Amino acid sequence: MVSGLEAEERPGKPYTGLWIRSYLMRVGRDYVYNIWRNLVKQLEEYGYKYPSYQSFRKYMRVLRKLNLIRQVRVEERGYGFPRVYYELVPENVDRIDLWINPQKALYGEKVALGKRRYRRLKAEGKI
Repeated sequence: MVSGLEAEERPGKPYTGLWIRSYLMRVGRDYVYNIWRNLVKQLEEYGYKYPSYQSFRKYMRVLRKLNLIRQVRVEERGYGFPRVYYELVPENVDRIDLWINPQKALYGEKVALGKRRYRRLKAEGKI
């Protein structure tokens, strides 16, 4: 298992969950679009692919379901969707295992297999 310090200092593309955690620790609270925009800026700077905004929103929903982040404010703007601000849940900031792979933590081992491997193992009767 990867410890928190090793995970945050590993070379290459950062874990999205740990990046969100460190970003929210730095700024306190922010809304989803702004968090995504900052992530995209950093990933583009290093030449990495970045998630679509819709994909990132789903990722944030997983973090919310795991109680890693919480909604703190809704800002009505008079147009479009309201801005929903999130902050870290202090009790779960140190749960590095959840931050590294939140989908696996929420949905179990099957999600970590990938679609092809999951279908093959299911056809073989191993799942």
